[in-house]
Amino acid sequence: FEARYDDGAASPPTIHLDGEATLSDSRAHAPVGTYRLVAEQRADGGDAAAIVAAFDQATAAATAATVDWASAAALPAAPVVSR
Repeated sequence: FEARYDDGAASPPTIHLDGEATLSDSRAHAPVGTYRLVAEQRADGGDAAAIVAAFDQATAAATAATVDWASAAALPAAPVVSR
């Protein structure tokens, strides 16, 4: 994670989060998938409280997206039913 002052030090920074999550099947000892997470959030101001709030918002967005991915990846495939 980082705070980038792309518009100069007088402007609020944009918070960037970048990471990777890997979901593994503990029974099979095999990876199920890997997810690259990226989130950005511009701070409302240049003070510490605004920057921390932007980090919180970016972290919440990245976490929610990662949970959605992991939930979908962990679901077993529906069995094929023949008639």
